[in-house]
Amino acid sequence: MGIKARHVLGIDASTHTLAFCFMEDGVPQWWGEVDLGTGKDTHTRLGEAFASIQAILDSTLKDTDHVICYIESAVKINNIKTTINLSYMYGIIIGAIASRGILVREVSPITWQNFIGNRSLTPQEKKKIVSENKGLSRSTVNNKIRKFRKQRTINWVKETFDIELESNNVSDSFGISHFGAYHG
Repeated sequence: MGIKARHVLGIDASTHTLAFCFMEDGVPQWWGEVDLGTGKDTHTRLGEAFASIQAILDSTLKDTDHVICYIESAVKINNIKTTINLSYMYGIIIGAIASRGILVREVSPITWQNFIGNRSLTPQEKKKIVSENKGLSRSTVNNKIRKFRKQRTINWVKETFDIELESNNVSDSFGISHFGAYHG
């Protein structure tokens, strides 16, 4: 399968950060992460997200006619307040990008992760993590499983592009952008 989209912006957003990776012909050109602040109220962070995405587009994209943006779709969250805040954040980001005439598409986390070879943990991998963390709460163990998978994405970026990243959010944006390059 060859590259279908020459210019892809991959976005991994949360209520507190905005990670991005722009690829040209499947090669990362620029990437980063904007910390929207943990102590700030939701509406201030939304304003910062809007201004940040505008600044990213202004400083890096000369011609937006041929850019596709892939954003990781939201997942089910049990906390209704977080779900609402994520909805606001996604709306701000997608609106800012779409207002530039850039096509925006969503991709589920499991879809892009599977595409880069970061499949769900095997029963043996899960069992090992559970046994190494006996006595910890289920949510703590699930968080360790999540971190294990996030580290695999960081490792994938290093192996695929020879780029060392510390942020798992930025590494996720690489995976999202890579998926977009091959799916157009």
